[in-house]
Amino acid sequence: MQKKLIALAVAGLVSGGAFAQSSVTISGAMDLGIESVSASSATAGVNATSRTRITNNTSWLRFSGAEDLGGGLKAVFQIEQDVNGDTGSATGISSRNTYVGLAGGFGTAIIGRYDVHYTTHMGIVDWGSSGAMPHAANTLNIVGQVNGVGVIGGRLDNVIAYISPSFSGFTAQLGYTTGAEATTPNLGGKDSAWNLFLKYGNGPVGAFWSHTDTNNGNGAARTADLEVTADRLGAAYDFSGFKVGLIYDRTKITLTGADRASRNAWSLPISYKAGANNFYFSYAKSGDVTGTAGGANTNASSYALGYARDLSKRTQLGVSYSRINNGSAANLDFWTRGVGNVNAGADPSSFYLGMYHSF
Repeated sequence: MQKKLIALAVAGLVSGGAFAQSSVTISGAMDLGIESVSASSATAGVNATSRTRITNNTSWLRFSGAEDLGGGLKAVFQIEQDVNGDTGSATGISSRNTYVGLAGGFGTAIIGRYDVHYTTHMGIVDWGSSGAMPHAANTLNIVGQVNGVGVIGGRLDNVIAYISPSFSGFTAQLGYTTGAEATTPNLGGKDSAWNLFLKYGNGPVGAFWSHTDTNNGNGAARTADLEVTADRLGAAYDFSGFKVGLIYDRTKITLTGADRASRNAWSLPISYKAGANNFYFSYAKSGDVTGTAGGANTNASSYALGYARDLSKRTQLGVSYSRINNGSAANLDFWTRGVGNVNAGADPSSFYLGMYHSF
């Protein structure tokens, strides 16, 4: 009711054409916390000394809606942006998933900006960064990164995607991007990329497989063209509130010339819910990066412990501790909102106390 009232109030402030958008919904979340971070035991360079900060995790604002076109067909749209609750710095109004498309019995087809590969497993096998748990407690710290290259997958521009309807719990998503400007050494900068994502959910069982392939992605920090092939597979079982999952990731990266990098990684996420109490644990490990761009002691492991208390259906308090143990030649950081400037061998850690509220 609250969202509908807000939508009607907004409609009253704009032109008459907006009145037809009777199903527009305004929603969002504020996700902030106090965090102490550091990175110690560097084998090269200096450590990142301990500091306390206010961390904005995934705070966002969304406008979404649909128009009934008749015959079971709907026009759908979403405009979503990051909200930097810690600094108030500006972000683009469409910095998160933003698209327009058609939906019906055939599924949903969209064009715009959309997630590809890197977050597809969240909520199926692990808890992702849901509620009051920070990004530092995420399994992507290990399975979503290749040492020295960056996060594999991303929220990509210029995406054409199709999401199938559910068939007895099975759903498929196929996405293709025509390319965007190169900014970082990952899939965010590429000439083209495609992703196939399959998932299954039925009762206590959840499983997924995601494959992504890029061509001629130019990572600015490496001044060379990247070709990335990555596969991620996972499954979980929920034993009446006690959920155990397993994720496996294999990523291969080819640069122009003879430069190659490949690594395998896995993660074991565990969660338990009892009433308003939520307990989280995860352990993950990646092997050495092999190939001409790899080397010995580029392996890493991580673990995270967390507890969250539901104050209501929309409000949660949480506390967590997360740590990455880098090999002497590895410099992995938390996959986002990291410590920053992590030198080889340094081990990032995070102690976090946060609050989450959705609306």
